[in-house]
Amino acid sequence: SRACPGKSRPWEGLGEAEEKRGRHRAAESAFRRALTLDPLNYRPARSLGHILSMQGRHEEAVAVLEQGLKSFPGEESSSLDMANSLEALGRGPQAVEILKTAAALSPEYAMLHYNLGVALIRQGRDAEAVGPLRTTVALVEDPAWLRGREGSESRKIPPSPPRAALSMALC
Repeated sequence: SRACPGKSRPWEGLGEAEEKRGRHRAAESAFRRALTLDPLNYRPARSLGHILSMQGRHEEAVAVLEQGLKSFPGEESSSLDMANSLEALGRGPQAVEILKTAAALSPEYAMLHYNLGVALIRQGRDAEAVGPLRTTVALVEDPAWLRGREGSESRKIPPSPPRAALSMALC
């Protein structure tokens, strides 16, 4: 970032390094600098939005994540963080729409379907939740889907929470 202060990518890399070290303020600053230099780069928006969301700064997170989702609609991590922040702000119907869009664009990303189903249950829309939760269960229990996803974010869902949520929706 010192060698190329006018380029976005080094600031993004600095932000990632600072975040890994647990230095969230420094990471936030670097990601903001990266976005100033390249407002269309979704990666620093995704990372900054995640930091803000985890800190409970949901209004800020939504603004930053919206910027990133304009560049890369349906990006999985941004969509999940955006939905979480929207729900925390009491904007559940908007969270559902974000998750529906992302799930349609990434049909094999189980976490999107799971979060969509849970968001629908929270809104009392149990009948609508059945479809996304069945998709989640089918994905996480399919041996062909599991192969090659050992380190994937979607792979981190054990089958029991989606089954439990599906049971709730069916009841």
